[in-house]
Amino acid sequence: MKTETGQQPGDARPERLWELIEAGVFLSEELDLSAVLRRIVETACRVIGARYGALGVLNEDRSGLSDFVFHGLTEEDRERIGHLPVGRGLLGALIQDPRPIRLSDLNSDPRSVGFPAYHPPMNSFLGVPVRSRGQVFGNLYLTEKQGASEFTEEDERLAIVLASQAGVAVENARLYEAARESEIEAARRLVELESVHELGSAVLSEIDPDRVLRMIAMRARELVRADTAAIALREDDNDELRVRVAVGVRAGSAEGLRIPLEGSFAEMTMSRREPMAVHDIATDERGFAPMARALYSRSVVFAPLVEGGEAIGVLGVMHGETGHFGRDELFAVSRFASLASFAFVNARLLEAERRRADMESELAEARVRSELQDQTLKAVIRAQEEERRRIARELHDSAGQALASILLGLKVVSQEKTFEDAKARLADLRDVTAEAASEVRRIALELRPSVLDDLGLEAALERYTKDFEERTALDVQLSIDLGDQRLEEEIETVVYRVVQEALTNVVKYAGARAVNVSVQRRNGMVCASVSDDGGGFDLADDETTGLGIRGMRERAGLVGGRLDVRSSPREGTTVELELPDKPRNG
Repeated sequence: MKTETGQQPGDARPERLWELIEAGVFLSEELDLSAVLRRIVETACRVIGARYGALGVLNEDRSGLSDFVFHGLTEEDRERIGHLPVGRGLLGALIQDPRPIRLSDLNSDPRSVGFPAYHPPMNSFLGVPVRSRGQVFGNLYLTEKQGASEFTEEDERLAIVLASQAGVAVENARLYEAARESEIEAARRLVELESVHELGSAVLSEIDPDRVLRMIAMRARELVRADTAAIALREDDNDELRVRVAVGVRAGSAEGLRIPLEGSFAEMTMSRREPMAVHDIATDERGFAPMARALYSRSVVFAPLVEGGEAIGVLGVMHGETGHFGRDELFAVSRFASLASFAFVNARLLEAERRRADMESELAEARVRSELQDQTLKAVIRAQEEERRRIARELHDSAGQALASILLGLKVVSQEKTFEDAKARLADLRDVTAEAASEVRRIALELRPSVLDDLGLEAALERYTKDFEERTALDVQLSIDLGDQRLEEEIETVVYRVVQEALTNVVKYAGARAVNVSVQRRNGMVCASVSDDGGGFDLADDETTGLGIRGMRERAGLVGGRLDVRSSPREGTTVELELPDKPRNG
């Protein structure tokens, strides 16, 4: 039969060749394997003029078909037919002997096994193999030649060309899929490496265990694209686990949950020390299932956390879709759990080491404080002993000698023969007694002036500086401004003793002619200073060895104050005292 152009229906018209070229261009650009298979069948039916077309993909052992892509059938036809072909009859013959088959009536061929019920009628048939890298990938099947009773030799040549293009497209798609899988695996490995680096940094940075656990859960969730990740640890050797951290979808409701171990997936994972995947945990009553249901999870992977050969808990990752995790995720979580165990155990050890170091540091500080207290106590004792020796010397040199003179004088009086002589001798004794009484009062004043207790600091300093000026012939200028309210007793005592000690040092060491004493309240503090115009001294040589200065500083420190000394040779000396202003209650 000829068409109006005088060509047989199967002739290679220019438009058919162009369609073939365009199909080849498309197939070379398409990288999705399923799209390539559909386009091959559609293009073959259009270019070669077939009503129905299909492409069967061979299974791994090449004994049948693992996939079957069709064109021309409606979804209703597909559902009514039922199971798709698996590679018997003519389709199986093309699998066994991958050479083109062209038939005018496939039903009359002895290799045909017929059609199932509701299958549309098919007569003419053309089948060619699709090759990829020298191997048959599958077969292209075409039936029901349009406008003719059978397919022509030209149709067969065009189908073979199209199958060759399809083979290249299939190979490209397979290589692309392999590259994508490699890229995905590389990305996963990168996440693992980043996780390992971060965990290593955590160990080196001595991050605390709770923060390490949370980081482990976050990284595990990212690693396998899970909805939620949780870590449960055994506590106090009991028969349950407690969820220490959970991250992801609704994670807050899971933290702190207690999970019975007996008969649970967690117990199985920990006892075997091997990971396990559960494709649908939502209906299971064993451990983690209640938490999984609360988190709307179905697919779960468990991996043990191990310390010293013993499982101490589990790492669980969860997803809302059944069967979300496969072999790759199981392996990745298992490997990550091993690294996580190492990081967590090291963090716990480092925390224990920090606690031990902190305790040692506290003990060392306590020892230093104790030594300082001992040194302070020794200094106070030395100062007390020195004060006792000074008082003893003064009592011996002044009051003691005066009393001895009085006793001797009384003995002489008893031996006088006339009243006039006795009266003259008694007058001398009265002068010596008055002098001794004055000396005793001075010593008592230095020990603890009663006026300090009765009238306060201002009156006590006025009396002391007046007496000091009379005894030493130094010019003492006193300036006091303390207001109307008295200071606390201990503050008054410290100020009085520091002024007293500073004036004593002026007499002993300064060689001064004048002294200024100032005591004031200023900005919430009590400030006192004693300045002389004497010869001064080098602080670098004398400050650390002067017992008097150390004693004054210790007195100030006991009430939260401080004492500074400024001096240099030929420039005089200034002692400055600063104490907290503590008004006396009542």
